[in-house]
Amino acid sequence: MSEALRRFIGSALPAASASMGELVVVPTAASLATEIRNEHSKVMTALADSLRAAIAAGKHLSHAKALLKKEKGHGLWQDYVGIECGLSIRTAQNYMHLAKHEAQLAPLLSDKAQGSAFLSQNAALKFLGDERKKRKKRKASKPDSA
Repeated sequence: MSEALRRFIGSALPAASASMGELVVVPTAASLATEIRNEHSKVMTALADSLRAAIAAGKHLSHAKALLKKEKGHGLWQDYVGIECGLSIRTAQNYMHLAKHEAQLAPLLSDKAQGSAFLSQNAALKFLGDERKKRKKRKASKPDSA
């Protein structure tokens, strides 16, 4: 067998290739499924933590905006966000929007919602947009009571 073929076959084997007398553990489908579930759980937790951090950043941004307006007047906000915070204005707006609607998002951040698809920032923003549309439709469909 050529050296190139040996290297190719060796790279396709598990990282710990056994020499004579060593035991090689080959993962089973069940053990891999367990590992996949564990890693997926980590992903979902990271997404939830990301949304929590975005809400916290939004609270800080709201305070900073009010403080800047009070101390310096109008017109410095975009420079502050871009230069001092290193964010785009749209990202800052998204964070502030999430913070403003934290109460609506609370059920999605609970421990019971870990399997929920609404844990990413984008999904939370979409959820809030859908809720806004529903409220507008309900308001528009109510007859005026004068």
